[in-house]
Amino acid sequence: MMNDDVAKATRPPKSFGQLFMWHWDKRKHRIEHEYAIAGWTLCVLEDVRKDVLSRMNGDHQSAIDRVINRLHAPPCANTTNPAVLSMTEADILDTFWNEFKAYQYCTYPYDVASCWLSQDVVKGDSYLWHEKYSLRSTKVLGFVACRVTSKLCGIGAAERCWGGVKQIKTVKRSHLSGESTEKRSIIFANAKVTQGRMKSDRVQGLDFRGDNVSFGDDDINFNLELEKFGVDMEALKHVPIRRVFRAWVEDWEEEARKKNDAVYEAKLLAKLSCTCRMSACRFCAQLATFCVVSGDMSPTFSVMSQTQENVVSAKVSKRHDI
Repeated sequence: MMNDDVAKATRPPKSFGQLFMWHWDKRKHRIEHEYAIAGWTLCVLEDVRKDVLSRMNGDHQSAIDRVINRLHAPPCANTTNPAVLSMTEADILDTFWNEFKAYQYCTYPYDVASCWLSQDVVKGDSYLWHEKYSLRSTKVLGFVACRVTSKLCGIGAAERCWGGVKQIKTVKRSHLSGESTEKRSIIFANAKVTQGRMKSDRVQGLDFRGDNVSFGDDDINFNLELEKFGVDMEALKHVPIRRVFRAWVEDWEEEARKKNDAVYEAKLLAKLSCTCRMSACRFCAQLATFCVVSGDMSPTFSVMSQTQENVVSAKVSKRHDI
């Protein structure tokens, strides 16, 4: 019976969710290390602070106690406050948790509303925030917070570095030494970070308001693959010509209607020309024929294509020359 229980515990489950949790439980003790727990506890982001308040348990507290004792052991003793040097280990832990309670519930010295509106809170720069608002106002918490929140406690940095190593150490360069690979991956990662920051600064400097809207490269190249549905993408890239249509009888039209003049006829056709600018517009073709044959230039018939307008203007000019 004992062997069956051990086999069930070591055997991965069948469903995807259970399999994911099985792998996570198998590896989480290496990811949720003591410094990561301390960094999570002292993060200044509001969502993280709420998560700490709802999920923190005794195991987390014990892990943080071990971090505090390790940070206050020689040769890394806390010298920011002279009073800490004469405190015992129990006094240091008690002082930290008293200060942490004030930090979590925003009481003195964290009762000033302006400190929680800092840009460091918005950006998640916890170590900069604690340097300004905790280091000089507390005995233990500020010292611990500045050290655990300024370090890369998560796995994201390791994944990025491993991605850089894979870009450097290819099949043809598989014999690179460890020292050379490390140096090259650091240079590669720093170059990519700098390139990303430059692109971010360039995009943030664009003006996305008003009529003169600026777009990035991704916006210009994005076309939703509409050409698969028969849409002419080249036509959409050209800015349409804006045209003001006066939907009333203007003063010059009163005289133009009473005269059989090619110039007035061209002006009326230009006014009533098609705003859609489509060469295959059936309504515009019928309207152009109606206007030329009957001579009725009423503004209720309001559109004609650009191609047909040119044809009609050529016919009018030819008739006028004759």
